[in-house]
Amino acid sequence: MSTCKAFSIENPNEAYEHMKLKRIIQYNDADYDHPLYTWNEGERVLCQCENCGGYVLVQFSEYHGVEDDDYYTDYIEADSP
Repeated sequence: MSTCKAFSIENPNEAYEHMKLKRIIQYNDADYDHPLYTWNEGERVLCQCENCGGYVLVQFSEYHGVEDDDYYTDYIEADSP
């Protein structure tokens, strides 16, 4: 297999629309006793695109602030599980 073809699409909105992701591996929330997320909540999941069969590592992190939350989601190319 290979990375999702969305990574070869220049327009970010079109690339995101291409990805139809299904979870295939849910990773633990820590590795070597270090959190895989930055703040209060997060996850790391390997997904496979149902459109092209490519793999995408998705990372999500959220900090729950007093007034506002900060968060990010990363989509990272993966050659294989």
